[in-house]
Amino acid sequence: MFGPGPLYPQVHFDYTDLTYLPHRVGVSWGYYVQQGLEADCPDDQMTCPPQPQTVGKGLTNVVPVIWNPLPEFDTVNQDGQTGNIQNVSRFYSAAREGKLPAVSWVVPSQADSEHPPGKVSAGQAYVTGLINTIMSGPDWDSTAIFLAWDDWGGFYDHVVPPTVDENGYGLRVPAIVISPYAKRGCVDNQTLSFDAYLKFIDDDFLGGQRIDPATDGRPDPRPDVRESLPILGSMAADFDFNQRPRPPLLLPLHPRPGPASSLGSEALASGCGSNLVLTVTPRHARVGSPVQLHFRVAVEPNQPSRGKPAGAPVADASITFAGHRARTGRNGSATVTLLPPHRGVVEALASRSGLQAGAHVDALAPSPQGGLG
Repeated sequence: MFGPGPLYPQVHFDYTDLTYLPHRVGVSWGYYVQQGLEADCPDDQMTCPPQPQTVGKGLTNVVPVIWNPLPEFDTVNQDGQTGNIQNVSRFYSAAREGKLPAVSWVVPSQADSEHPPGKVSAGQAYVTGLINTIMSGPDWDSTAIFLAWDDWGGFYDHVVPPTVDENGYGLRVPAIVISPYAKRGCVDNQTLSFDAYLKFIDDDFLGGQRIDPATDGRPDPRPDVRESLPILGSMAADFDFNQRPRPPLLLPLHPRPGPASSLGSEALASGCGSNLVLTVTPRHARVGSPVQLHFRVAVEPNQPSRGKPAGAPVADASITFAGHRARTGRNGSATVTLLPPHRGVVEALASRSGLQAGAHVDALAPSPQGGLG
C-alpha cells in the first residue's frame, strides 16, 4: 500500500476521500505534512523500518505513507488537487499572511508526533508553535482548531465503546477545541468520534451533505454513513458564536516546570452538559436582625456518571443578593451579612461561565416570643 516512492496509479484508492465534496463546491483545502519519518507502521506491526515522510515539488516527489495517503486517491488525482498536499512550512506562511484554506489538516513527523521514541515535550512545542502562529495571524477571528490524538501512550480505555456498526468505535482519546468562539472551560460529554470532525466540516461548508454513495454515486466501503449515526454528537455544541471573540493567548514553546494542573471550576462549570447549583444557609432570616448567610456554588452534570464529580465547587462565581455582591473562593463558598428590611422572599443569583443558578431566603417577622414567625 505504501512504499519508498510514488506508487500511483499502480496502487490507488478508488473510494471517495474527504476532500472530494469540498472541492466540488469550491471549498479550499490543504493537507500539510511535516517532513521527516512517518510515525506508525503501515500494517499494524509493532516495529518496522522507518519510512520517509516527504513532500516535494509535484506528485513525483510526494511519498505516500500512512499519515499521507491522499496522493494515492483517484479523486485527488482526477480533481488535480495533488498540489494541495504541501510541506508544513507552507502552513506557517499561509497562517502568517492570512491565506489559510477553508479546511486544513496538519500532520507531524515521527519526531513531533508524541509516538515513541518521540518526546512528548517535542510534540507539545510543535503544536504550541502551530497554534501560536494561527493566533498571531489575521485568520484567527474566524478559526476553529481541533487538536486531536489518535491514541494515548498505551494507557488504554477501561470503558467498553458503544456498538454502532461492524467497525465500531475505539478507545477514548483526548481532543481540544481552540477558537475565539469556543465555550470557555467546556467539557463536552457527548459521544464523539473522528467522524464528528468531518460532520462539522460538512455542516459548516456543505449544508450537511455527506459522503454517501446514495447521493454522490461513488464507491464507499463503509457499512453506513458514519457522520449521520444518531449516537454521534455535534462539535458545534462546543461553540458560542454569539459571544465576544476571545483574543489570542500565546503560550511559551518550552514553559518552565510548574505544579500539576487540576480539574478546576472552569472545566466543570460549562455550558455543555452541566448545571450550576446555588445553595444558601440558613434559609430563613429575621426582619431587622443581621444574619450571616453562607452561599455555595457547585456544578453537577446533567447525566451523572461514574468518575465524574457531583457537586464540584465553582470558584470565582458571581453572587448577587439584595444589593450585595460577592465572589466565591476556591472552595466555591462566599459569606454575606444581611439585614432584611421587610418580610418576603429575597432572591439570590449566582453566575459563572455563562451559567446561572438561583436560590432564596425567606425574611420572616419576629414572633412575640422573639423567635421567627
